[in-house]
Amino acid sequence: RCASVLPATVKYLSSQPSGPPKRPLNGYMRYVLQQQPMVSKQFPDSKSVDIIRKIAQQWRTMSPEQKQVF
Repeated sequence: RCASVLPATVKYLSSQPSGPPKRPLNGYMRYVLQQQPMVSKQFPDSKSVDIIRKIAQQWRTMSPEQKQVF
């Protein structure tokens, strides 16, 4: 009887996250995740590093009020 309960218990215990919860994303990272698909479509031949640089440049030119949304 107990043999059938044991695998379910092991599966439940192993699926629980270990350690403290992850920190929430900051505003910049939220902006990057939102903009990356759009910028990738605009520049399909660009490398990922170049796309992130373009997004970072956009972020730097934004006003604090625009950044507040994120």
